[in-house]
Amino acid sequence: MPSRLCCHHRQCARIHPGSISNLCSATLGAGALSLPYAISLTGIVFGILLLIFSAYITIVSIDIIIDSCRRTKLFQYEDVSVRLVGPAAGRALEVSLLVFCFGTAVAYIVAVGDILDQGFRSTRYFSESDTDSEASGLFKLYNRERIMILFWGICMFPLSLQRHVEALERFSSWGVLSISFLVMAAVIHSITHGDIMEMGNDSQRTRSTDISSMLWPKSFWDVVQAFPIIIFAFSCQVNVCAIYEELSPDQTTNAPNNEISELESKQRIMGRITRNGIILCMSLYICIGLFGFLDFSDDTDDNILNNYCIQTTHDHLMMAASAFVAAAVVVAFPFNIL
Repeated sequence: MPSRLCCHHRQCARIHPGSISNLCSATLGAGALSLPYAISLTGIVFGILLLIFSAYITIVSIDIIIDSCRRTKLFQYEDVSVRLVGPAAGRALEVSLLVFCFGTAVAYIVAVGDILDQGFRSTRYFSESDTDSEASGLFKLYNRERIMILFWGICMFPLSLQRHVEALERFSSWGVLSISFLVMAAVIHSITHGDIMEMGNDSQRTRSTDISSMLWPKSFWDVVQAFPIIIFAFSCQVNVCAIYEELSPDQTTNAPNNEISELESKQRIMGRITRNGIILCMSLYICIGLFGFLDFSDDTDDNILNNYCIQTTHDHLMMAASAFVAAAVVVAFPFNIL
């Protein structure tokens, strides 16, 4: 009997990496690029506290949504909303959800286009200043809109044709690894080139920066401006119902006096997935936000990739990081469609 119970507990404690990857991919995306700018507005202390608070309320909101799914036995975000708040308010929520998902999808396509444009223009074949005949010919054919539409048709649109979230698990892990690579590259760049770290060769410009002034926001309105950026970075709630529905419940049939229903078992699993996934996202966000801000201080752009100026610096590490960010955005795109 003890061995059977131990086996049961080990099975209940499964990590479910595929579902965690799906939740993280639905959360991680282009929003991570704006977090250093958000921390430049809030200061380091308030920025980290807001990231922790946002992670906490994200976990709470997901728990509420999953509990609603269990009680209503509905597994579509829109259906649960209509059941809970009534048809009229539910339809209004559906319209707002449609606008949100459409806007996010468009923003992701534009973000990928911007990233690819910077990457291509940093190479000799697409450089505007290149005098080589072959390179200049390619430059004349090159167009940001063309490459954006082509990339969407080849990579992003096929992923959106998946009928189930579970089918995206093998791609989601790549999305998480891509954002992790961006975070690693940002940390390395901040340590080797950053002015605040005082280890780079070009740190004369802001070496006199008062680090204590970076700890706190300059005004209340800066915090108000930064808070929506941080909240958007944790946006994943519309996908959790589908992830919950496709979970396999823990095998508890061998446990004595088993009274846990399948939905309750899946709710417990989803609770573990939510906490593991959101804490991972929060950790990555804190790293990219903190080290990105320490790298460029008050000059931090609202898209951190613009600060690296890969078209002029040709920094191979940051060029690779930009490519990985594009991959992460591509993986996050279908979660706004399914």
